[in-house]
Formats: sequence, structure tokens, C-alpha cells
Amino acid sequence: MTTKAYLRKPNSKGLCSLSVWYTHRHKWFSTAVGILIDPVYFDKDAGQVRRSHSECKLINAAIEKVKSDLMACALKLLVQGIDPSAEAVSKLYGGKVTIDELLAASNPGLGGGAENKPKLSPAFDFHKILEIYSKGNQDISPNTIKQYNLLRNNLLKFEEKKNYPLSFEGMDDKFFEAYSDFLLFDLDYFNNSWHKSVGLLKGFLNYAQDKHSVTTVNPKSNKWKSYNEEKDIIYLNVEELDKLYSYEWDEVKRKYVDLFVLACDTGFRISDLFRSRLWRIEEGMIYTTTKKTKGAAKVPVTPRITEILKRYSYDMRVASEQKANKYIKECIEEIGLNTEVTILRYKRKKEFEFVRRRCDLVTLHCGRRSFISNCFAKGFTETEILQMIGSKDLRTMKRYLKIETEKLMGKMASAA
Repeated sequence: MTTKAYLRKPNSKGLCSLSVWYTHRHKWFSTAVGILIDPVYFDKDAGQVRRSHSECKLINAAIEKVKSDLMACALKLLVQGIDPSAEAVSKLYGGKVTIDELLAASNPGLGGGAENKPKLSPAFDFHKILEIYSKGNQDISPNTIKQYNLLRNNLLKFEEKKNYPLSFEGMDDKFFEAYSDFLLFDLDYFNNSWHKSVGLLKGFLNYAQDKHSVTTVNPKSNKWKSYNEEKDIIYLNVEELDKLYSYEWDEVKRKYVDLFVLACDTGFRISDLFRSRLWRIEEGMIYTTTKKTKGAAKVPVTPRITEILKRYSYDMRVASEQKANKYIKECIEEIGLNTEVTILRYKRKKEFEFVRRRCDLVTLHCGRRSFISNCFAKGFTETEILQMIGSKDLRTMKRYLKIETEKLMGKMASAA
């Protein structure tokens, strides 16, 4: 539930009527304040009349009175267990601003009657709503519910360790700075994890407003800023993949290598590899709908893809993702891909440098990066790659793209 003042279109004299809109769950209605002003005196971002207007205090008091009356109507509906929809509040709201009310609003010390006392916002149970949110519902994937639980656990840890009682009213800019410091320095998050955590928190606050009609969420929370850094891309080129696949592996490691190579040859995420039994294979193509984005993917079938699928009877549910990532690192190291690379990470704008072995950075997700980068190196267009991986987002695809230094140097040499 939100309210904000705005100006209607100017009349023949260039003056605009002041109005206030009430919004709830993306539906709204507006009501006039009953005052005309020159638009040059109105701050549309703040929803208030500028101080340069001689009667700014009086007019702003009128705006606040209308907003207060609208919210009072909404709260009355809430107390009665009725959803404070735009239609319901519009029907209940009937007050108009008078001169006496304007004077009382601009001089709150006068009158002293019950009608001049501020209306208190109801206390919303932050922890109860957070608990409900963390459980999700049947339409939410297990991975998303894990993220919701991570948010809940982090907030509760912050509350306990920093002795910072959590409430919707208390989530101001000071809270955001303290919570961000906790994530970055107590939990040792870097920018990407911090950015994702802030996104989860914003999602929860929006949920609280939409589903539980919480009216005390900080309106500035959607503008909280965090940083999302571009991570270095680790992938295997065609020669390295051939070396990995052709190596003599024992039965245990072979299934992990096959799973990883299949990811590199198809560009599919692990969630789609585990659904291989549902793929439709026709005329040399694999057709499937990606689980995460519901995109239509189609990938050419190579002899190696066929060989791997037949080995497991077209069912690649051969290992958990966690175990696969552990064994893949060992296998990559065993074939000698253990050169050291320098990784740069950031906490806000402070840079941290790490030296890691390449094999330690490889995971199943590198399969998608390898597929996209190798297809690009082979001459596939961006449109063709997007069709194969079942995506329409070019910007997302480019995050996976790594162009080898040798190719760049070769192009520069040929252009010279």
C-alpha cells in the first residue's frame, strides 16, 4: 500500500490540480487535494511542493492529510480482515480538506483533540512473515526455497551477532549499511554474493507488502545499491576436452567425466542433463525445454554425445552435482590442467587478489561456458548459439563467453 502526490495536466492558465494516488498490488485510484499550483513549484520525485512556494507548508500539510486519510481507510479495512484494494479504499474514502483542517495540520500544537493525534501504524510480525516466506509454496523450485532459507538464516545471524532487533520499521538506510558490512566482512562475502543477498532481501520486502499488506516497509529499500562484479570465465577448449575424454579413467571417474563432457558438448545446465531421459532426439538434433528458463533448446548430436548417452541408457542421473564437482576437479588436475591463474574479487570497490590452480576453479557450470566459447570459436553466430542453449538474452550469453588470447592475437596479426 503506497500513496504519493502528483500533478494532473495543466489547465488553460497553466496551473495543475494536486492529486494523491493510492496504489495496492499494482492497482490504483486518485483523489484531488483541491488545490491548484504552478508546476514549477512541485517536486515530483518527493511528491511535495517546493519551499520556494509562499504557502508550501500549508499545501504540503494538505497533501499529508489526504495521504493519512487514505491510509487510515486502508488500515480500517485491514483490521476488519478486508483486503485494502484500490476499489475498497476508494469506496470507503470520502473526506475533503477544509481550511480549518489545513490550519490544524500546519499548527499541530493547536486543538489537541483526539482527531489531531497521530494514527499509529500496526505492528507487523517480521519474524512470522519471514518464516512463512522461507517455506515457499508448491510453485517455487527447491533451489529458490534454499535461497529464501539462506536469507532467513543470514538475517537471524545478523540480528543475534550484532544485537540489531529486526522489524520492517527498523530497516532503514542505517540497517542496510550494517547488514551489508555483516555480509561482506563477517560472512566474508564478495560483491556478487552481496548483490544476490540484497536482491533476496528486496524480494522479501516486496512480498511482505504484496502478500501481507505490510505498510511500514522503507520506500527507499528498492534503491539500496550493491555491486555485481564480472567474474573471470574458466572453461576448457576443444583440445582440452578431447584430452579429458580420451584419458583412461576408472569406472567411478568415467561417469563424472562423461557428465562434464556432455555439459560441454551440449551447453545444458546440470538440471537439464539430469532430465536427459526426456530429451527428444530426431534427425540428428536434441530438442528439450530448459528447466530453469523454460526456453526451447536444440543442439546437434555429435558422435561423442551419442556414445555418452548410450553408455548410460540415455539417463544421466549418474551422480549428485556436489560429488561431480569434487571429482571433476581431481580429473582436471590428473590430466595436467593445473596452471595457476590470478583471480580478482571485490568487496564494494576494494580489490582482493587470489592465485588459484585452474583445476580448482572448474565446476559443472563451466560446461555451459565451454560450449558457448567453443561454438563461438568455431564460427557459430550469436543467434545460432542462443537457439541451441534455448535463450533469447544476448547479454546473459555474453557472460559465459571467453575468447582465447591466441585467437585475438591471430586476428590482429591477420589484420595488420
